[in-house]
This record gives sequence, C-alpha cells and structure tokens, in this order.
Amino acid sequence: MYPPPRKLAWDVIHRVDREKTYADILLDQVLRKPSLKEEDRSFITELVYGTLRWRGRLDHVISQFSSKPLNRLDPEILNILRMGAYQLLYLRTPSSAAVDESVKLSKNFTSGKASGFVNAVLRAMDRDRDNIKFPSRDNDVEAYLSVKHSHPKWMVGMYQKAIGTEETEKLLAANNELPPLTLRVNTIRTTREDLLKNLLIEDGIEAEPTKYSPDGVIIKDAPPVRSLSAFNQGLCIVQDEAAQLVALILDPKPGATVLDTCAAPGGKSTHIASLMKNTGELHALDANQNRITMIEDNARRLGITIIKARRGDASAPLKYDRNSFDAILVDPPCSDLGIIRRHPDVKWIKNPDQITELSELQLKILQMAAKYVKPEGAIVYAVCTVTEKENEEVIKNFLETAPSFHLERVSEILKDAKDFETPEGFARLQPHKTHTDGFFIARLKRNSK
Repeated sequence: MYPPPRKLAWDVIHRVDREKTYADILLDQVLRKPSLKEEDRSFITELVYGTLRWRGRLDHVISQFSSKPLNRLDPEILNILRMGAYQLLYLRTPSSAAVDESVKLSKNFTSGKASGFVNAVLRAMDRDRDNIKFPSRDNDVEAYLSVKHSHPKWMVGMYQKAIGTEETEKLLAANNELPPLTLRVNTIRTTREDLLKNLLIEDGIEAEPTKYSPDGVIIKDAPPVRSLSAFNQGLCIVQDEAAQLVALILDPKPGATVLDTCAAPGGKSTHIASLMKNTGELHALDANQNRITMIEDNARRLGITIIKARRGDASAPLKYDRNSFDAILVDPPCSDLGIIRRHPDVKWIKNPDQITELSELQLKILQMAAKYVKPEGAIVYAVCTVTEKENEEVIKNFLETAPSFHLERVSEILKDAKDFETPEGFARLQPHKTHTDGFFIARLKRNSK
C-alpha cells in the first residue's frame, strides 16, 4: 500500500528543497507506481508543480498568518504549509480537506507537536483570505513583481537590469504559464503531415504545426506522452520548439562526422542524426555514465543507428584527433532559466553565484570544442537560459581568444528567423515573445586556414 497522494507529493517537493534535485526526475519515479489511480497521478502532478510554481507567493501569504518567521520553521512543516496554502488558494480542494490532510501529514514530524500550528495557520488563511496584503507596485516594484509572479528577488532584479521593468513582467508572467506538449517528428520514419494524421486517427488528438521549426507539432491539453501510439511507435520525441532550432542551425549534412559534446538525454543528438538521414558518424558525449543510457534508449526507440554514445568530459581534452569533426554542438550545463515554465523548481534551485561558475565552464567547453572542428567546420553554442553572462559574454570571450573563428548569422541557415534573430546574428528565443522555451543559439564558423 502506497502512502496517500499528498504524502507522495510532499516527498517530491521536500526533496527538491533539500537536495536541489529537479522535480521531474523525482516525480517520474512516483508516478510509475503501478497501483496509483490515474486521478491520483494527476493530483500529485498538479500539487507538485503548482506548489513549486507559486512557492514565492505562497511564502508571502504564509508569513502573514504564521507566528514564526519562515526561516525558523522546520523545512518539513514549511513545505506542508506551502502545499496546504496552494490547495486553499489555487485549487478547488474543499477547505476542510486541505487543512485536515495537512494536519495529518504534519503529525509525522516534530513528534506531532506542529500539527496545532499547521491547523491554526491554514484555518486563519482560509478565514481571512480576502484580507491578504501584497507589496505596492508604486513603493517597491521589485518586491511587487517578485511576489505577484513568484520569482526570487535576485532574478527579478537581474531581468529588470537587462530588459527593463515592462519586459520583465511579461517574461515572469510567461514563465508561470503552462506550456503545451511539443513533439518533434522522427523524419527517418515519417513526415510531419503524416504524424499529424497519426495523432488524430490513432489517438483522437488534434495537433498543429510549430511556427519556426519544420519538424515540430504542438498538442494542447495532451495526455501523458507514453500513452500516445505515435510516441510508442518511435515516430516522435518530446522536444520544445526552441530546442529543435539548435540542430537546424547546426545544419549537419548526411555522411558528415559530428560531435555532440553534452548530449544527454539525446533529444538534440537524435535530431542531428535525422538531419544526417542516419548516415555518417555522430559521437554523443556526456559526463554522467547513467545518462548515456538515456541517449541510447532514445536512439533505439527512434531507429537511429549512427550515434556512438560514450562517457566524456567535454571540458577536458577529448580522445579524438584535432580537426576531426565537420560540425560540433556545444550545449553545456547552464542555469536553465529559459525553461522555468516547464521546470518551476529552477527558480528555487539556482542562485546568482552559480551563473558565474556556469559561464566559466561554458567558455571552457566551447574553447575545448574549437580544437576538434575542421577548417570551414561549424560549432553551434546553445543554452536554455536568458542571462547575458551565459550568452553574449561567453561568445564575446570566446571570439577574443579564437581568431580563427567568426560568427555566422543564424538567418543564413534559418531564413525565417526575423522574430528571434538579434542584431549581432544570434538566435534569442524568449517565452513571452516566441511562446517557446528561452534559448540562446550562436553559430561559429572556423576559417579555412
């Protein structure tokens, strides 16, 4: 017998908080439990992502009804309060159930002594919800935006400095929208037109083509992807439209020799392979051996045979001859601030110090990759974030140390790039403008000599 749904949801939320681990990995483990009812799976998913999405706003509300400062509460109890507050303020959960189940859950901690406190806080919140106070936009716009849109203040301030208050508010609001399910067609086996027909006939689902990628389809109100016959037949893979543009900008040719330096879980690698028509060689590296299996599993399901997945640290010298590759993809670890709408936990896992550390690693990986690309070959640098330090600054620093490379405009490859090409020629996709994940993509060409 499994624990009740709220306890399973709490386990995920608390581990995210404690371990700084992404919720999707933990949630997938929970939802695979065979005896869970479908409605329980849906409720757990909603409770986890909703609580994480609105955590900042929930904390602001809880603080008005708690007799103790939030930083003095046991983390276990604070996460119970967050879940209870989310049910009271955002879901149609009956107040009695939201409060009573939170109290029951709290009895597992601090010898049950916190149950009265949890009961008092949530009942007061339910009773006085119409009197909750929020920061004034006129008096403190940063605090106002932080609470209203549930983002940490440091993130709000960073965005304001970069793009101004008006654009910041649009970006924060977009980060809290529920994204659609976006699939990429496996062109080795089918076409986008036939995939759309398959989804309609086999699964009774209407989908529409993506705007920028010729290989994508969008499904709104989609069921779990593993329930789709097209997915199980290897006709498609889950991949946001912005991520699909990465391989298209790399523009690998059939028969080429290509390297993907940070490849897991394999979405971009399998796209590259399909653009190569499953001919040539594609070397896919990842520093984590366990994630190599993910690349291999995706390639196997899609019928791709040219991927050679192996463990490798892309920031260190690689076991290849120099000038070995026609094209290299550098998709290094980043702050993930472009995928908050899919991973709201990013807001609470990342901090500004990590951005500086990541930018140094990103530059190191890019400089290492430059040693292995052939003359007249190309490197594409792509990160799913929106910070200038991880985007333009990395490319600027790279070009200052690599005179044999020059920047190519992405519109030279993607003709219809006007909505997201910057004046410098980068691709910058933003959730509030392109309705995709946030991505930065740069194409670097090595000179002939």
